[in-house]
Amino acid sequence: MKTAIKFKGEKFVAQEGSELIVENQKIEKIEIARTKLYFAQHTKISKNLWNSESGQVSPTQNLLKKSEIEITVDVGVILKLENRKIYNLLIIDNDDDFN
Repeated sequence: MKTAIKFKGEKFVAQEGSELIVENQKIEKIEIARTKLYFAQHTKISKNLWNSESGQVSPTQNLLKKSEIEITVDVGVILKLENRKIYNLLIIDNDDDFN
């Protein structure tokens, strides 16, 4: 997934699935939110069932097993506005797509 921030002088027009959460506020800080995905070997439980300990953790956390493969990915942004509000615009949990 990829996103780009565009600053326009146009009025917000709601679309399906969108919502205006803040208007006319200065963005004081934009931070990239990251997560570490790790992939472990799959183990066969039965004829049609497999298990995997793959998942996601903080990018600063070390993995337990040497056999795990890891990648760090950007998952969103954190906006800090002049009115002191903070908006976490990111994927919080997406484990089901990585197992």
